[in-house]
Amino acid sequence: MDDLVQVAVNSWESLRMASSRRPWRLAALQFRRLNGSVRGMSVSEGAIRELSDAVDRRSDDALINVDYTGLGAIKVMNYHQTKGREADTVIHVFRSDDYFGREGEPFESASKLLNVAISRARQRVIIILPSTPHSLVKPFIQLRNL
Repeated sequence: MDDLVQVAVNSWESLRMASSRRPWRLAALQFRRLNGSVRGMSVSEGAIRELSDAVDRRSDDALINVDYTGLGAIKVMNYHQTKGREADTVIHVFRSDDYFGREGEPFESASKLLNVAISRARQRVIIILPSTPHSLVKPFIQLRNL
């Protein structure tokens, strides 16, 4: 596995990628971490499921926490990154396991941050909720199709 990690990390030059090297470096770092997490694990269905879940979480995080400094019509960021930015349409995607801090209802700090994130839209806000949303965003269910 260590050899595979080295090949993946060093492939950017040989693939002649047109994009920035920074995302490749970040992916390589994540790949090394994953490799470290599987060292010493016996191959079992549970271990493979655990590794697959870790890859899925990191994949989601990589998409949501993307470095959005490049130019383009669509910017993807988490709601912590939205302060001071605006867009015509803002799409908020929430997951069942999103972490909004340790405070309980009425979520005073998280509500303020959520308000900032939602107010970034100049024209339209789209909110996508999981089947079991966190209590902070659960009230949005009542606003369906408005």
